[in-house]
Amino acid sequence: MDPGQRRLLLWGLPAGVLLGGLLLAVLDPSVVRWLPDCPVRTLTGLDCLACGASRALHALLGGQVGQALDRNLLFVLLLPAGLYLALGAWLRALLGRTVLPRPRRLGPWLAVLGGLALLFLVLRNLPFPLGRYLAS
Repeated sequence: MDPGQRRLLLWGLPAGVLLGGLLLAVLDPSVVRWLPDCPVRTLTGLDCLACGASRALHALLGGQVGQALDRNLLFVLLLPAGLYLALGAWLRALLGRTVLPRPRRLGPWLAVLGGLALLFLVLRNLPFPLGRYLAS
């Protein structure tokens, strides 16, 4: 990796994440229409896996964990693991070596995650009380 790319990775990526987080903390996506609508929901009327994730992250940044869980339960529950993996990938790209431990066998974890995602996707679109709770 050349020095320019390393500098961009070192400063540009965290700056972009910080700016995006700041915008999301200040501008409530359910009030201010600054993010595009979900194409799946627009075309089908159904919630996709990510529906409600930006509103959930806005709620988390405001300290409202319950509201975040109500917006997108799966996103909130998987966010710590996603942040850990993203930080590990960033550090690995930056330093050229693995810093944070990773699971040795990723396949079973991905199978479980895929099953959970599919179950969540189906349940959140059912017209029953549980589906209405899991909907965004």
